[in-house]
Amino acid sequence: TTYNNSAPANTDANCPEGVPATSENGWYSIDYSVASTQTTYTLRATPQNGQANDGKCMIFTLNQAGLRTHSGTAADVSDCW
Repeated sequence: TTYNNSAPANTDANCPEGVPATSENGWYSIDYSVASTQTTYTLRATPQNGQANDGKCMIFTLNQAGLRTHSGTAADVSDCW
């Protein structure tokens, strides 16, 4: 799905319905941020409940280019994704 030219940058219209959300088992809160253009964004999964104790991976992010990151202590992003 693409959302090019759907609305001015920095508006919620660029994101699919249902975000922000909570993961199926309540382990993560899912939200997003829209960057300076209509085609740039970052999705973020923030740990909740017991998952918040996972210092290895912590917050996951995914941007429009497919770049995956984490904010934890894991040496390699592939340890988390």
